[in-house]
Amino acid sequence: MIYDLIGHAKYYSKGFDRLAKAVSFIRKIGPSVKDGRYDICGDDMYAVVSSYQTKKDRTLPFEAHRKYIDVQCVLKGEERIDIVQGTGFRIKNRYSAKKDVLFIYPPNRYSSIILTPGYFTLFYPQDLHRPGQCVTSPEEVRKLVVKIRLI
Repeated sequence: MIYDLIGHAKYYSKGFDRLAKAVSFIRKIGPSVKDGRYDICGDDMYAVVSSYQTKKDRTLPFEAHRKYIDVQCVLKGEERIDIVQGTGFRIKNRYSAKKDVLFIYPPNRYSSIILTPGYFTLFYPQDLHRPGQCVTSPEEVRKLVVKIRLI
């Protein structure tokens, strides 16, 4: 997992040209972009923009992906993303290859980051995460997720 200012992404993208391409796309997007899917390199790299209300619900599952890395940034608002790494978690929904997602029940212990405009986070398959959580109270968020194919 990586969490940093978008301006620092250049330090991580050396040798990782797909991250550089994702960051270039992120920099071109403004908070008024319409919700939906945006192809960058077809199914190898694409972005999804969505708007939603953050929640104060600690019972929501964590998720993980096998085929794609997630590069997430908030265009408007702020959200808390809970994260955990490890093994032995209770599976809530088995892995769906079609949706590239596995859901686990919330573990007892995890960490959290606050994602605000200007920051990004990158989740690898081992990074189980629970996005969409409110920081203090529920609010409207516009978010961009760039999906980068690993396999």
